[in-house]
Amino acid sequence: MAEDTVMTPSEGSISEPIESSGPTLQGLQHQINTLSGQLQQVLTLLQQGLQAQPTGPSPAPQAPPQVPPAPGSPPNSVPDPAQNPAPIPAPTASDFSSFTVKELAKQSLNLAEKQRLSGPENYQQWFQAISIQFRALQIPEFLENPDLISGRLSDPQKAALLLTLRNTLKDGPLATIAYETDPAAAYKRLRLQYSPTQTVLRDELYRQFHSLQFDGSTTIVDFNAVFNTIICRLHGLGVEIAEIDQINHYFKVLESHFPQWAERCKGLLRREQWLYNTEGHNTRLNLLYFQEDLLAETRNSITTTAQQLSVLQAHYQQTSRRRKSGKKGPKHSEESPKKPKEPRKRKDSKSKKG
Repeated sequence: MAEDTVMTPSEGSISEPIESSGPTLQGLQHQINTLSGQLQQVLTLLQQGLQAQPTGPSPAPQAPPQVPPAPGSPPNSVPDPAQNPAPIPAPTASDFSSFTVKELAKQSLNLAEKQRLSGPENYQQWFQAISIQFRALQIPEFLENPDLISGRLSDPQKAALLLTLRNTLKDGPLATIAYETDPAAAYKRLRLQYSPTQTVLRDELYRQFHSLQFDGSTTIVDFNAVFNTIICRLHGLGVEIAEIDQINHYFKVLESHFPQWAERCKGLLRREQWLYNTEGHNTRLNLLYFQEDLLAETRNSITTTAQQLSVLQAHYQQTSRRRKSGKKGPKHSEESPKKPKEPRKRKDSKSKKG
């Protein structure tokens, strides 16, 4: 009687036909692990070849270390290189390419006019803009320790960095560093001359907060952004404005244009305060709630608030057009042709002839 033979797949190959009763689950799993390990090894060799420096003769490829197989695994299994990945060196401050510097120098030419340094009044906006650029250059420490970072850069990189810095300035600050050749010295001179003290900046922001007005020249979204930005900047300088004071000032600025909305919101706020004083319920109303409520009201075209906003914006546009036409008026009057002078009558000569 012939004995039944069981076909087992050869190790490292899956080209042989697989019968339904032959291979086991462990054998298939072993084949899959073998193929994935070989693929990972090829990818690792490709990455090492890309990271290799072109200087000097290329060293001979080293054989991967022999890792003993885990208990229960096949003897010829390929170790998974994902368990011991090759370390990737972290970029340093002097690794950014000249192409990156040139591109960022071009982008600095497109900096918004309000963000270009013109004096102490917009130093904070300018500082925020260049801090983002230096983060993209992988040298955010330049703003804190410019001498250290500048000493690690090559001369072309210093020139490109100085060009990027000059492109963010207006005429006055640009004349201040006209003869500076080191970006660190140029930045320190700008910081010394135009950086306002915290006391002066705090007073200026506090005046801006209390002089805010809404005349229809901007949208509600832009006005809310300006309002919140001033509060955040004051908070960063140590000025704490209570939440109820923020809400009341927000109502004060807008209630002349949206009286029905302001009265309704004040009623809600009084009700929440009464519940807190009598029953101890925490209020759910804050500045963000009223800002979102006003935004929702103005986006609904059938509400009174939306109609009032449309009237206010139309009035602002008409006023701005009149101002522009008034400025052009005298210019047209000067260019108007002069009337020719009438010839004088010579009565004396006729009387003498007679």
